[in-house]
Amino acid sequence: MPQHPGRHLGGRPRPHHARRRRPAMTYGEVNNDVRAAVADLFGYRRITYYLGASSNGAAPAWGSPEQARTSADLVQRYRAVVWKYAHRVVQTANPPGASAPVWNLPLRLAALMDENAPRAELLPGERGANLDELATRQPVELVEIWRRAAAAAVIGLDRELVTLGSQLERPHRLVLIEDAAELSLALIRLDGRYRWAPGWRLLGDRSRPADTQYAGRGGHRHQATGLVSTAFMTVEWASEHITHDAYVVDQVGWRPRPKLIESTSTDPVDSAIDALHNTAVHLQREFPRALAIRGLSRLSRLTSLHAARLAEVVGSSAAKQVFDTRAKSYGALNSILRTSIGGNLGGGDHALAEATIALSRLARTQTATSEQIERLLDECAEIDEALSTRLRHGIKDHRYFVANERHLAATPDGAV
Repeated sequence: MPQHPGRHLGGRPRPHHARRRRPAMTYGEVNNDVRAAVADLFGYRRITYYLGASSNGAAPAWGSPEQARTSADLVQRYRAVVWKYAHRVVQTANPPGASAPVWNLPLRLAALMDENAPRAELLPGERGANLDELATRQPVELVEIWRRAAAAAVIGLDRELVTLGSQLERPHRLVLIEDAAELSLALIRLDGRYRWAPGWRLLGDRSRPADTQYAGRGGHRHQATGLVSTAFMTVEWASEHITHDAYVVDQVGWRPRPKLIESTSTDPVDSAIDALHNTAVHLQREFPRALAIRGLSRLSRLTSLHAARLAEVVGSSAAKQVFDTRAKSYGALNSILRTSIGGNLGGGDHALAEATIALSRLARTQTATSEQIERLLDECAEIDEALSTRLRHGIKDHRYFVANERHLAATPDGAV
């Protein structure tokens, strides 16, 4: 069976939390997985050969005609899933009830993608990809890449896109529209390469009336005469208006609800890790009052000092530096919280109790493993994110009393 060196030709860097141990599904993670697999597909040119059939006499067939047809059938089913994902992305990005001319292009793109979508009744076997086909690794490398793209697309369809629409602002919508348009163009390009595959059905007719216009660069008028031109102009239109901070949408999406851990470990470091995990969970479930925030900040500083000591014992200078920096940051935060934040609204006792347990466990141990240090880093990062989120929301929503420096200034009516 032929092998081909896969290539990652594009995609944005993964969100920073994609490296964490706790599973999470965000738009950026799913989108990068789909785009990476589709980019790898562009490294294959003699499609019939990689499916197992002969390549116009240039290379002999390595499989039977039946095997080549089966592989091509699978690819068509996987392609339908990826196309459905791209279509759903642009549908999610279009504002509900959008009718303003500014949304003409993405609305037209969504309509054309629906018209050109591979219909289940026209797919091989008159059905889409089933669960076994999506979950089972395929022996043919080219088919396996398609399966990876489809599997990632299914996750996006079933999870992250379900909750994404309600969290989008206009800049985020432009990012999604650009991504969907680029993905549709890539699938159309691949469609042309696969036209000689056994039993291959091309995407729907791409000749459509020119009924969509928009003002491009310099105010020139353009017309979208079909899916390809509409997708191209949609990419151009979206990219002109996307700002760099709009890509924060990559970190938005679905996350599983974290669960508390009932620790039974006799190892003090493992027990501390479980307690830190529970601290983060309680912070996500319950809003902490100002006194609890101050206590958690103080405990986080002390926990970092002990974690840095253990990191030095195992010889992890990088981890020690992270924990040292974290301790200094919380030290600076403590002085601010003592004088500038107040209020009795909220709870936080459960998070404080778990953080206290974690500190006591780390304080009484003299050794740890490299794996435990990595897990400590992960759980501390979870607490940092939860604390910063609660602190920002508490200030923004006026749940905390915040002491700000105020200056006297004259006003026109003589007051200050």
